[in-house]
Amino acid sequence: DADQIVVVSAALRRSWTENNRRYFHYALDVPDIFSANIFSAKYAVIEDRWRDIELQIFHHPDHRYTLDRMIQSMKASLDYYTSAFRPYQFHQLRIVEIPPYALTGGRALATTIAFGEPTFITRRKERGGDMTFFGTAHEVAHSWWGAQLRSAHVRGRALLNETLSNYSAMMVTEKILGPHEARRVYDFQMDRYLSRRAAFKRDVPLTEVE
Repeated sequence: DADQIVVVSAALRRSWTENNRRYFHYALDVPDIFSANIFSAKYAVIEDRWRDIELQIFHHPDHRYTLDRMIQSMKASLDYYTSAFRPYQFHQLRIVEIPPYALTGGRALATTIAFGEPTFITRRKERGGDMTFFGTAHEVAHSWWGAQLRSAHVRGRALLNETLSNYSAMMVTEKILGPHEARRVYDFQMDRYLSRRAAFKRDVPLTEVE
């Protein structure tokens, strides 16, 4: 519709309106694995920059509780990962809010992170850790772990894709928010691990995790 914005995991080349319909042309600057993720809504948009990287958050106009922490985390993550690993491979980094039909957390795509609605309306709990900051750092880390360094489709691939993303996000959290905040997030992760472990018959080595 003419009043909606379409977001695709690629760089926006141009947009125009014709016959009361809005059109968008997207393309990637570098080759990437194809993924057909198309988001369209009456988004409000905030914009910022980190060096030559364009930062954007597409969100429901009334969901503004966590936007500043997302921007802070995007900048801190790009700074840390570029210094520790290698440069970010795109010229855009954006976050898109989507309904929580099937996704309540986050999913990383080329240039784009999709977060379910709860991430945009969750207030920070006292002594609960800043999971918005950490979660954003985790998804940004997938631009390195799972994108620039891709694993084979075998057992143990989560060691690269998820474990190293979690570790990287923990380092960003500790550097920016301090060791006490990092400990709160670590305790959350440990509690989640221990509760989910009950559903498995046995632990396996990290090289076999799925």
